[in-house]
Amino acid sequence: LIVIVTLIVIRFRVTNMINDGIVNLGVLKALGYTTKQILASITLQLMLITLFSALIGASASTAFDPIFGQMITSFTGLLSEQRFNVLAVVTSVLIVSGLVMLVVIMSAMRIRKLHPVTALRGGLTTHSHKKNRLPLDKAKGGLQFKLACKSMFANSRQNLIILIIMIGITFASVFSVVLYYNIAIDKTTFYHLIGVETNNVAVEAKSGTDSIKLKADIERMNGVDHTIFYDKSAGLVDDQQYNMFVIDDYSKLENQLVFEGRFPQYDNEIALSWVVSDMIHKGIGDTVFVQVGTTTQSMLITGLSSSISNGGDKAFYMTDAGMLKFDPDYRGSMINVYLSGVDNTAFIDAFKAQYGGLADNVTDYDQNIENQSSIYSSAMLVLMTIIIAITVTVVCLILYLVISTMIIKRKKEFGIMKATGYTTYQLMTQIALSYVPVVIGGIVIGGVLGCLFTNSMLTMMLTGAGLHNVNFIVKIPVMALLCVGLIVLAYAVSMLVARRIKNISAYGLIME
Repeated sequence: LIVIVTLIVIRFRVTNMINDGIVNLGVLKALGYTTKQILASITLQLMLITLFSALIGASASTAFDPIFGQMITSFTGLLSEQRFNVLAVVTSVLIVSGLVMLVVIMSAMRIRKLHPVTALRGGLTTHSHKKNRLPLDKAKGGLQFKLACKSMFANSRQNLIILIIMIGITFASVFSVVLYYNIAIDKTTFYHLIGVETNNVAVEAKSGTDSIKLKADIERMNGVDHTIFYDKSAGLVDDQQYNMFVIDDYSKLENQLVFEGRFPQYDNEIALSWVVSDMIHKGIGDTVFVQVGTTTQSMLITGLSSSISNGGDKAFYMTDAGMLKFDPDYRGSMINVYLSGVDNTAFIDAFKAQYGGLADNVTDYDQNIENQSSIYSSAMLVLMTIIIAITVTVVCLILYLVISTMIIKRKKEFGIMKATGYTTYQLMTQIALSYVPVVIGGIVIGGVLGCLFTNSMLTMMLTGAGLHNVNFIVKIPVMALLCVGLIVLAYAVSMLVARRIKNISAYGLIME
């Protein structure tokens, strides 16, 4: 996105240079300079700037690498070694420079068809007449509005580019805000996405403890809503080893991972992750051979799950009754506790006071997953901030370039309009109204596409990690507020840039 927008900005800049110096180009052509020589002079000066800037950017990136490595280490505890990569730097500089050269040459090719006489007349040809859209004597509406619409139609190709840019950056902004909201604000959907069960406390019963009685005792404690056994180990499905989950009552899970079919209910049923289903080429209604320890049983597939945990969701699920077929002495050991109206710390203290000797470990699961997810929250805040900053910068830069170019092209026209009585504010409003509708259209389309397709894009991006569907919450009021903010920004920038028109006067044009 950054590269595409940059190339479009460069195209505007080259066009602006040609329009601003069109008379000088006519003089050069009249003196005998060839199109190749003029193109070479324009290309050379911009390529020197590009190479100089690319080298500065590559140097800054290389200097930032160690800092980035320290951030990774501090966030994750993983050692990140940064090494200077000559090939990466050279490749990046060459690609960027090549793209810039291509855009510059394509934008400046109009010089080849520019006749010296046309250039000396400021670009006016003998036949410069186009269809008169919205004739002032027939079209309905205020004069300012009609003049703005005429200007908008006159620059339709340029406005199409602006529309596409606004759609792209608004989509990116909505995408980043949706990610931030679901990963840093309301984290429930994110936890479900990665396959985390959102119980409040986890109790691991000691070996030899009657875990069924302990589970019943926990359910009678103050503030306990319900409990389940939630054990994890390993097993074989059709001779391939995967993570195995044994749960006594799947209906009590808050994270219903199954997106097709259902979780197992009987002792001869299992559910597979869709990754495992794809690997063994079997689905709902098929039977598989499951081996736990030395015992093998035929099991019926009843559902498919989706998450990015467990090594890309390479897992299968069965009931505690099903597990008894493999191990008659099986008893659940990990008890998930779901609380209601009581603090986790208060419950843990009460449990340890009554049953502390029966448990190997008692974990505040809420705090545990909060600590583990804090890195993602911080990363999403940085990502959202960067994307919003890029969006604001692009909006300001694009509007500055197109409005500045338009003022240069229509300088004489604006001078005449001021001489006939138009005020600077009226002309500023006219300029803003000629671009803001295009910007509003791009922002609205980009916002709608972002709301509709963010989850689809995330699903496509994360398929390789084991996800089959993503259902992040899209807060429509928040997205609407973002779009309104961008529209207000666009109007404000348009008005500010259009203030350059106050320096234009009929007297100054006559003196020129």
